[in-house]
Amino acid sequence: MVDLINVESQTWKMDELNSLFCLNDIDNILTISLSTTCSRDKIIWHFTKSETYEVKSGYHLARKLSMMRDVKGNIAQSSNHVFSKVFWNFLWAMKIKNKHKHFLRVCKRLNHVNSVYKRCGLEDETVEHMFFKCRDSQITWKMSPINWNDANITNFSLWWKEKINTAKNMSQFC
Repeated sequence: MVDLINVESQTWKMDELNSLFCLNDIDNILTISLSTTCSRDKIIWHFTKSETYEVKSGYHLARKLSMMRDVKGNIAQSSNHVFSKVFWNFLWAMKIKNKHKHFLRVCKRLNHVNSVYKRCGLEDETVEHMFFKCRDSQITWKMSPINWNDANITNFSLWWKEKINTAKNMSQFC
């Protein structure tokens, strides 16, 4: 950076900027305020109080950005599994086997993969296809004692929330 700043006048060296960057980048660079003191630059991570990078804070930022991207709809609806914190707290408090909780976490994290589901070879591998739309999974549902046959499922998250709500309502009568 110091090569791009005229220390005496505390302004950007326009000749240097023009030789290194395109006009859009130069416009963005010129919006950066220059320090009036000639102190050395330092790297600051403003996502922690200590202003130093921590893996934990990087992870939380990545999750937050990922959820924001999901909410804005930048990924396919079929792989948009954004469960609320309340839902997960409820799930962890339930008296179900840990392997079922783990299974739901895996489903939550499964993002749209640009590969065909290997079992049938017909559609992309999404949670919805694997559990609801694939012919083999539909046959399994028909053979199961659960007697479930709703072919209109388009979103795993919504389906699972509906099942949890049904279970909660049924437990009130037991």
